[in-house]
Amino acid sequence: MRNKEGFTPLQVCAINKYTQHLEAILVESDLAKIDDVDADGVTALHHVCQSGMDDICEVLIDKFSASPLLKQRKTGWTCAHEASYQGHVSILEVLLVHKVPMHVRDYQNQTPLDLAIHRGHKDCIRLLENARPPAPRYTAMDFIHDALDRVSALQFLESCAPADQSMNGYFLVRRSSIDPTNYILTCVFYDEIWHFQIIRHDPDQWYSIGSGPLFESLEHLIDHYMRFSDGLPGLLTSPCGKDGKNSKMNQNKRKNQNSESKQHLRFKQSNSFHQNSDNSNQNDYQHWSVIKRKHISANNIKTGQVIGKGEFGCVYEGLWQAAEGKSIRVALKTLFDPQADEEAFMAEAEVMLELEHPCIVRLFGVVNTPDGHLMMVQELVRYQGVGSALDYITTHPNEVGVADFKLWSTLICSGMMYLEQKGFVHRDLALRNILMADKQHVKISDFGLSRAVNNGGDYYRAKQGGKWPVRWYAPESVNYGEFSSSSDVWSFGVTLWEMFSYGEQPYGNMSGQQVIEYIENGQRLDKPGICPTKIYEFMMSCWAYETTDRPTFRKLHFVFKRHPEYLDIQPALRSNATYH
Repeated sequence: MRNKEGFTPLQVCAINKYTQHLEAILVESDLAKIDDVDADGVTALHHVCQSGMDDICEVLIDKFSASPLLKQRKTGWTCAHEASYQGHVSILEVLLVHKVPMHVRDYQNQTPLDLAIHRGHKDCIRLLENARPPAPRYTAMDFIHDALDRVSALQFLESCAPADQSMNGYFLVRRSSIDPTNYILTCVFYDEIWHFQIIRHDPDQWYSIGSGPLFESLEHLIDHYMRFSDGLPGLLTSPCGKDGKNSKMNQNKRKNQNSESKQHLRFKQSNSFHQNSDNSNQNDYQHWSVIKRKHISANNIKTGQVIGKGEFGCVYEGLWQAAEGKSIRVALKTLFDPQADEEAFMAEAEVMLELEHPCIVRLFGVVNTPDGHLMMVQELVRYQGVGSALDYITTHPNEVGVADFKLWSTLICSGMMYLEQKGFVHRDLALRNILMADKQHVKISDFGLSRAVNNGGDYYRAKQGGKWPVRWYAPESVNYGEFSSSSDVWSFGVTLWEMFSYGEQPYGNMSGQQVIEYIENGQRLDKPGICPTKIYEFMMSCWAYETTDRPTFRKLHFVFKRHPEYLDIQPALRSNATYH
């Protein structure tokens, strides 16, 4: 719920110092989206710190876990910056009680102390100059490994793995093989290995991860990320010591691990395919039992005009008379030749019925008509008379630009991360298969080629030929018929290129064979004219030849969320979370 200016009720109360109303809103969990941001990337906690409401600041952080380290999109200011600029020493005191670091930097590399000095707030200056971080819980000897490289760090973390326990947050610190004066934080999250460079800032010997807070020692840096995720995928939890044991681990927990299990690494690099173990039995059901649970009577469907053509037949606009007499406008996907294509048609329905995400077109059910034809009844997604983002860009080029493409990229990545986690491979990700719900929301469609990943493997091997969209396909898909989340990542890069090229055909007039040779020779699509350099770097990472060198969708989504140029997508996701 937002007003015309884009503020939530919580933000309105914070801006106007409506303390009584603010406290009431906090009780309503549905309204209290603590870290929601406005159009400038400002949270309610930012506004509270601007206003000097120290009591509400305490409540937001202590009881509702509001993040004091989120940065404003335009300035990069954190809550400590806001308080220092306004001279609210009481807010700084609250932040220090909650162990919030004070050497945070904005986009101009200014700290809260810099702002306090600039504004002449003597009480703030005195407090910030004398502030000291909490004593770290571990010494460098608990986590530093000077002799490990990237590969051996992975193997070492594997050796620290306790039997039948999550290793989320386990970590070690090693020397950078590129620059031995710097360190690398290597950690485990979601059964993936992540690597973050720790930068040493000479001559003052401060340490940071990226543009994060500055710390006077590695011990203080590690201690901070054990309290705040602050840009990492999660909290650091347990260091892996030099003896190969976690400092909190009892040796008895490991005595049942046999030597054979040690030969197969439990973790994968964060740029490799992540198989969600909760979905390992994705294929262990019969699609007809799923279809029957979602059967829709033909008597409840009215067919309208043709609005497109799918892989198997025409797509009609229709009306579904749903429960309690509610009429819902839907898209009806039909099957031309039931005898020839029924199995493939039902396979697509099987995939779609398992999926429910705001960035994926929803399938409501399947109709078996009296004349023996099959129809999929799915969410109708159209905007200004067009369906796909490709059609919209080519017909309304003056109405879209870089900001729109950034938002669409993040939404598509969110939907693809969901597929990745569910163990599904799309196999046909392209701009023509991205539908427009409105200008601020796009959805992934056309699952005709999608498959669940086989049990025990990271890729699906196609067993049938047919026409394949080679221009969007990764080398291993073209050469060996292998499809994985990593090959979807390649297609995602091509889809981004289509956007920023305003719908141009990838590789121009090259033939399919010429495209294959072009890629095999190490060449890639050129940067589109309006495409920012950073986004083209994302595309290039998606087009790494080796699958293990490409980022996962989880990693891409993580990068998008941290990047200040990308818009907050949560309002779009929530506003489209229900289907009409």
